[in-house]
Amino acid sequence: MITFHTIKSTIILTFLFLTLLLLGDYVRLRLELRRSSPLSSFSHHHTFSSSLSPYTSSSLFNHISSTSSSYSSSTYTSSSTSSSSLSQDASSSLSTSTSSSSSPNTPTSSLSTSSSSSQHTSSSGNEPIPPVPLGPSNHTANVTTLRSDLTTWLHSLHLYPGDTLFVSIADRSFSPLVHAFRVRLDRWGYGRNVVVLCLDDACMEYANSTSSYHAYGGYLGTPSSAALTTVALMKFNASLDLLESGYDFLFFDGDVVLTGYHDPFLWMLPMADTSWDMQVQADRYGNPDLVDMNIGWMWVRPSPNAIEFYRLSYEGWIRTKNWDQQVMNDVKNHIWKTDRKKLIVNVLSLVKFRNWMLDEFGLGVPERLVQDSDLDLYLRDSVMVHYTCVDQLYKPYYLRQFGTWPDLDHYYSHAPSLVSLSNVSGSPEQVYEQILFGIYLANSTARSFVWPTRVNLLLGGNSLKFSGMYAANFRLAYEAGLHPVEGRYIDNCIREGCGMTYVPIPMNMSDFYLSTQLNISSSSSSSVPSSAISTLLSRISSLKMEEVAVVDMQGFPIAWHAQYAGVRAVVDPLKPVVKMCSGIEWK
Repeated sequence: MITFHTIKSTIILTFLFLTLLLLGDYVRLRLELRRSSPLSSFSHHHTFSSSLSPYTSSSLFNHISSTSSSYSSSTYTSSSTSSSSLSQDASSSLSTSTSSSSSPNTPTSSLSTSSSSSQHTSSSGNEPIPPVPLGPSNHTANVTTLRSDLTTWLHSLHLYPGDTLFVSIADRSFSPLVHAFRVRLDRWGYGRNVVVLCLDDACMEYANSTSSYHAYGGYLGTPSSAALTTVALMKFNASLDLLESGYDFLFFDGDVVLTGYHDPFLWMLPMADTSWDMQVQADRYGNPDLVDMNIGWMWVRPSPNAIEFYRLSYEGWIRTKNWDQQVMNDVKNHIWKTDRKKLIVNVLSLVKFRNWMLDEFGLGVPERLVQDSDLDLYLRDSVMVHYTCVDQLYKPYYLRQFGTWPDLDHYYSHAPSLVSLSNVSGSPEQVYEQILFGIYLANSTARSFVWPTRVNLLLGGNSLKFSGMYAANFRLAYEAGLHPVEGRYIDNCIREGCGMTYVPIPMNMSDFYLSTQLNISSSSSSSVPSSAISTLLSRISSLKMEEVAVVDMQGFPIAWHAQYAGVRAVVDPLKPVVKMCSGIEWK
């Protein structure tokens, strides 16, 4: 006899059985999507939506077949060469410059909380997007689309849709900067997903020797004489490849650095929030509805809206060959005039995602950031700093001086012994001579030279506090193996986990000079006597490793001694006024 309790038990068991079956199907589906994702630890804000329908490429994007290819664990180089008719008048610099607005800091927020699944029509589904009015074509040459096997290569690295990629474009000069970016990402477990589209073989070789990023060489072979055109061509093609294959990616310029204080994803809307297509850095302060995007930090999801935006932008760029950032802003503004739901852009807060040229520190000599408390607050508030409008010549110093360089290659944890200068003063040439003298002292005693943060520059009868980074060429000194460190090295070292507890030991240059002069009855030369130099070198050499020789340059003679010409040969002076990309002069 079937009782009520028997029926009840049967129903419960059947329900449990069906639940287990559904749960098993769900787990199998997630495993198939994620495969061997290395970022499963942050899946709580990186949920990949599998409901997006695949996007079919138009005939504009014909794939170029690759005749042969080779793979390694971290790099890829195509043996075939993709040819393009490229503009030959583009700048050779990877870092593009933009002008800024001096409007006050206005908090930014998401521009919209709604989304649209339509890529060709408005929210009603009946109104197509009209052609983007980008003006007359500046170049009539036909541009061959550079499609490659980028996604196949990614699969070989076990990087699949759902694994947020960090993508950049670099040559060898930017490789260490991307490496530093990856070191910061390792703090949150994202570092393995850094992908670099290499512009030269040296970029590939750097990746092989350092295991710092996945280096893709499938676009090698484009003309190096048109760097900006090459970068834009690679950027559009790679972006469309990734989006059409279902990848979300965060594109970052090589001069973007993470401060290390904040997980960047915690200050952006998560993937689970479907109210956005792109999240970008602002190019100036103001109303998010009006400001331009800075595409040097851009997180894009593979939505139909985003794919259509990149298609329109690429077509507009092919037609005009204008600056890619300007083209993309023009397309964005045109789409918004038609229907804001066709492209949902979350403009990120400039308080967290810093655009250097917009900060008051970036519009002149950044004196305020020299103060420890101001710099510490600036860094702790910031997720990242994008060093816009900084010449490539100065970037290696900027990244170090302002506390955004990590402990790459044990730069801070294996801290060196130091020599520094105080009271560096005089004409541009005299200041330059004193810096060279300091480098000579450091090199002669197997120490690193602390680049002066400030110098007192005498110009036209006026005394001016001037940034030491412009008095002589730090980058050349660094590349020549003269072992300089930034002016704030000790403070930055403490922040990053210093391997040394430094103790300053003051030394007065005039004491060494005058005491030696007393023993030279017929001396009339203004140069530094060799005996004074020998005494000073002996004093520095006698210091302990943690003791910093702080040489006071007051009383240093004007003339330059011939024996130090070897330092002069590799460190050029820089003019005291540097043109900014926005037309502003730093004085």
